Amino acid sequence: MDGTDVIMWFQGMHGSILDPIMVCLSYSMTLGATWIVLVAVLALRGRKREAVFILVALAISVFMSSFLLKTVFDTARPFEVMPLDVLIPLPTDSSFPSGHACNAFAGAVAILLMDRRLGAAAIAYASLVCISRIYVGVHWPADVIGGIAIGTAIAVTVYILMCRHYGYRIGTRAPPETGGDPGRAYGSLLQKG
Repeated sequence: MDGTDVIMWFQGMHGSILDPIMVCLSYSMTLGATWIVLVAVLALRGRKREAVFILVALAISVFMSSFLLKTVFDTARPFEVMPLDVLIPLPTDSSFPSGHACNAFAGAVAILLMDRRLGAAAIAYASLVCISRIYVGVHWPADVIGGIAIGTAIAVTVYILMCRHYGYRIGTRAPPETGGDPGRAYGSLLQKG
């Protein structure tokens, strides 16, 4: 099964209850909108380091996927190559990489690195966003896979750099100088800072 077969399989589902769900999922990640709301909530709850981490990963992701890499690769979208029922307004930029997939996974992996339970939910949501981009007819599967890989790499790189800057070790909840207080480190998003 190649990318065209995957797209056509999803096209066969059009006209079902999935249409509005997939359209909503797709729009929810435009320029990382869902993660921006989460960043605002974290900042209001005093979780500024976590908010900054997600925001930095997202900003780099938006720049890399929506501006830099799309101009480098300049690939045709599926609806430009074959007749498709596209459920959203036709994008005019390059197909690779999927900016939605990149942004979804940059935010989801950032959350996963801070909190496994919330991270698992974020990864599930990000995966649905990625599927929605193929379902609505605007991306090839390879665009989405590339976006996932780039977003993940961005989140991990930002995490490593922030850990080095703040003296944290990957896999620990709090550095020794915080007295083990995860509220002062990249601990659980559920705990108050």
